[in-house]
Amino acid sequence: MSESAGQPVQPPLRTWRPMAAGTAGILLALGLIWFVAAVVVPVWRACLVVDECAADMRFYSRSQPYDYSGAIKRLGGEENGRHAIDLYLRLMRPKANLRGVALYLLSRCGEKAVPRLLTSLRDPDRDVREKILWALQEAEIPADADLSPLVSVLDDEEEVLRSTAAYTLGRVAKGRSEPVAAMTALFDDPSDHVRFAAIRAIEMIGPKARAAIPALEKMLTDRSELNRTAAAEALKKIRGEEAKP
Repeated sequence: MSESAGQPVQPPLRTWRPMAAGTAGILLALGLIWFVAAVVVPVWRACLVVDECAADMRFYSRSQPYDYSGAIKRLGGEENGRHAIDLYLRLMRPKANLRGVALYLLSRCGEKAVPRLLTSLRDPDRDVREKILWALQEAEIPADADLSPLVSVLDDEEEVLRSTAAYTLGRVAKGRSEPVAAMTALFDDPSDHVRFAAIRAIEMIGPKARAAIPALEKMLTDRSELNRTAAAEALKKIRGEEAKP
């Protein structure tokens, strides 16, 4: 008869390896759940909404109303929309037309989306850059936003982008004097349309653009009659003069 007869059998001691494996499994499962919720679902949702908008011709029309608020709601609201579109652009690397749609939707996601829009003006596709310029006109621009990426488009090689950038700058820089010098530099642009856009932009800025008065006075002799008229109206606005009936 053995010495251990009649004594209870002790369970084997647990080692750290099974416990570590179990903990790692739990952490892996939690990480997977987080990844699906924080990345996969937002990107999937953004893909659906962007594709839907891209297929709807009303999205590109300025004459027909489009339910942008409904699209943002389907993205989960402004904050979730910003997150979803940012991930979509970073991870999916969509084609130019879809990037343009996504960035236009981003412009409807509150003022916190503006820095992303401004940095996207470096996009290599000119159509995307043009869509961003139009989108910025409808965005909520913070009063302290850094507009230097927008100002840089005033030097773009394409006439349409220069004129659109000037007009956009006038819309978003109301009451700010910083962009005035860059816009008056466009008075030497060879394009009548670009010069006209720059005059109108300075007029929109208003009294804060008083530094542009000498340049505007020179524009009163511009070769374009439309530009001469626009310069006269801009001078009245900046000086605070009432237009004559």
